Amino acid sequence: MLTTFSLCGAIGNGLVAYVYTHKAKKDSATIFILALSCTDLLACLVTMPYTAVTEYLQHKLNYDLACKLYTFMITFNVPLSAFLMVVISLDR
Repeated sequence: MLTTFSLCGAIGNGLVAYVYTHKAKKDSATIFILALSCTDLLACLVTMPYTAVTEYLQHKLNYDLACKLYTFMITFNVPLSAFLMVVISLDR
């Protein structure tokens, strides 16, 4: 199930990033939506697959760097996405 969400999220956010980078009008809302799309794309390509692998292997991965990177991604991406949504709503 998580793999399906990761794949759909990566495709959707990739399309949004592509459309908004080629959009002629570059206002603040466009930049914020593009930033949100890139942040969520990173989560779909890194965080969600790592979570799926660790759940499948029942937390038997012993890579210190990967664990620290995963923890950083979780604690950085989720608040950043929430912050960008607040900024988008205040901008509109």
